[in-house]
Amino acid sequence: MKARTKLPLLVLIMLAVLVFLSSRITMATLPRDPAPEVACPSCEDFNFCTIDTCDTTTGTCRHDPRDCSDTSQCTIDTCSRIVNGGSCVHTQVPTFTDCNDGNPCTTGDLCRAVGQAFTCIGTPIPSGYACDDLNSCTVSETCNDAHECVGTALAPGSPCDDQDLCTSGDTCVASPSGPPVCQAVAQDCNDGNPCTVDGCDPATGQCGHPAVDCNDGNSCTGDSCDPATGACVRTFVTGSCDDGNFCTLGDSCTAGNCVGGGPRNCSDNVDCTHDFCDSIFQACNHSIDGSLCPPDGICYRYNCEPSLGGCVRTNLSALAECDGNICTLDQCVRGFCQSPLGYTDFPCDDHNACTTGDVCSQGLCIGASPCTDSNPCTTETCDQASGICGIINNSNPCSDGNPCTIGDVCTDGTCHSGTGTGCDDGNACTTDTCSATGCLHTGGTCDDGTICTIDTCNPALGCAHAPNNSQTTCGMGSCQRTVDTCVNGVPQTCVPGTPAVESCNGIDDDCDGLVDEDRVLADCSVNPSTLNLNSQGSSLSFTCKLLDGCTHEPISGSTVSQVYISRVDSADDPGDDVTLPDPSTLPCPDPVLGFLYERGISENLAARDVSNANVTFKFNQPSDGDCATLDGDRQDLAGRLTSIPDNTTATLCISGKTNGTDFQTCVLVLVKNKGLR
Repeated sequence: MKARTKLPLLVLIMLAVLVFLSSRITMATLPRDPAPEVACPSCEDFNFCTIDTCDTTTGTCRHDPRDCSDTSQCTIDTCSRIVNGGSCVHTQVPTFTDCNDGNPCTTGDLCRAVGQAFTCIGTPIPSGYACDDLNSCTVSETCNDAHECVGTALAPGSPCDDQDLCTSGDTCVASPSGPPVCQAVAQDCNDGNPCTVDGCDPATGQCGHPAVDCNDGNSCTGDSCDPATGACVRTFVTGSCDDGNFCTLGDSCTAGNCVGGGPRNCSDNVDCTHDFCDSIFQACNHSIDGSLCPPDGICYRYNCEPSLGGCVRTNLSALAECDGNICTLDQCVRGFCQSPLGYTDFPCDDHNACTTGDVCSQGLCIGASPCTDSNPCTTETCDQASGICGIINNSNPCSDGNPCTIGDVCTDGTCHSGTGTGCDDGNACTTDTCSATGCLHTGGTCDDGTICTIDTCNPALGCAHAPNNSQTTCGMGSCQRTVDTCVNGVPQTCVPGTPAVESCNGIDDDCDGLVDEDRVLADCSVNPSTLNLNSQGSSLSFTCKLLDGCTHEPISGSTVSQVYISRVDSADDPGDDVTLPDPSTLPCPDPVLGFLYERGISENLAARDVSNANVTFKFNQPSDGDCATLDGDRQDLAGRLTSIPDNTTATLCISGKTNGTDFQTCVLVLVKNKGLR
């Protein structure tokens, strides 16, 4: 009875186990819903040498290296992200480099040019020569006429050697497409680790287990291998990164991808370039656009010169018609049109059909009207299109020739007299009369002949003579005096004070308009001391030692202003003195001559030589016909020496200012061989 009761219970337990296992198997084998795809942002890293893809399982970008191999032994294959904006570069190895064309029936394989190609080429081995087809299941191989290596096949099952230490039991096996091939059993190198790539080195027979490469080329993921499944795991990292785009800054890792920051500022601060960032060529681009510069003028041009900061104005200096008036001689000077001279009696056209004989007159084109009838009571007309004259009577005021009539008016083309006299000038200070020659107006000046009154005329009231309470000043410096012009109606005389000896006190003691003019003592020599004006060049220099006559201290030449030739005369004839003003005090441009004149003979300040207690003032700048530059040399000086007899001495003086004090120093020179400049 116990046995009967135990059997059904055991059966029930086994059935329960089967049902449980069946349910587990069923659950394990049911298909799961596919994992949703995760979109990536733009995976473009602007690097031609990577293949950019999106791993939609993680939503992260991959940047795998681009394969640039062309399978040729005769090129070195590299990837450049620079050349042509990114490209595969296949650099040929040197001609006649050793290679292997894969044909055992050629020898001396070398890289060389064949037509348009550069490839590995060998020299064919003659038919019948021994070769090696690298198949251990054939023997006695020789080259045939087709340059193929052909041998005698071994019987299937024959032992062979596949030259691979990672195999064993090498045996020839029949091949349906040719001679038998050597097959063997591969060595088992599986280390049971899904995160390694198991392999065997055929040269040594040693197993190798390098780690699975999980690097996705994305700096914003931490890449590792799951030892349980062998799958690559991506862990998001944070921080700064480089999205490969030159045109973004402040790139950062976001959700496992490198996201670009703000745009790069490509401004070059040049006003005539278009600035933009080129993400293809990874650089800021500054394209020149001259139209962004101001418009050109007649006497100047604008060019875009980024290296000089932008729009650069170039002034034109040449004779040119620039003021639109053919009656002037125009010249562009420093970018401005100047017309210093006007033509006279030069034929021109004033573009007026109602004038004839147009000629230039003092820079203006003037023509004579052919319609003048010399009658003030007619108005001449002219048809601008045809030049035909017409005459119309007017009613203008006129003069009948009688100075004692007023209100003369034109009627029917003739001047008719008015009525009454017209000699009253409305001025109470004049006496008005009419004579045969016309109106007379006597008086009017109110001058009573004395300096002690201020004479005025009020046309309505008549003459007035107010007392003169002004003062008169005479003399200069310490001699200056001021007195009342008149006292009790009597003119007074202004008498200057008596000059004193000039002393170092900051006062014009000797009343000559100069203050402490003898304070600067100068000991100078001139080079050359003989002015051979026709043959010795043009340079002239004064070497001086300067001393303060008040403090007896040396004066440095660096404190002296630009000096100039101030006086030229004959040493023995004071009547021929020529005094020259400071050129810097003369106007430029000149009111009449404009820029085209020379202001004087000045030192070349840039060439001054200051050495210890000496200073050398050099006059070596030739005239350039431009008053804006202070220049001068011996050839300029020659024009000032025309009155000095040849082979005689002359006095040359230079003037300047140091520490606010004027000074002048003179030297003697011998003048020879004078001639035209």
